[in-house]
Amino acid sequence: MFYLEEEPALLNNLLQVIGSKLDSTKLVQIMQKTNNIEIIADFLKTLQHENVAIVNDEINKFYLEEEDFRGLLNSITS
Repeated sequence: MFYLEEEPALLNNLLQVIGSKLDSTKLVQIMQKTNNIEIIADFLKTLQHENVAIVNDEINKFYLEEEDFRGLLNSITS
């Protein structure tokens, strides 16, 4: 929570470094509860290859909010 409160812009960098040790489902749930899921959007996109449902759902929501329909199509078909 320190990074979230003090350095939210650096949170994606931190997650890139320690991401392999994290439970991505739990991370998404925590970020959803704190209404900060959009902060880790870039990190979640790097996890999409793991095909975790909650991660994929959030990524697809990002694409919809950004109206990036090509990105959404690629996300769904890959």
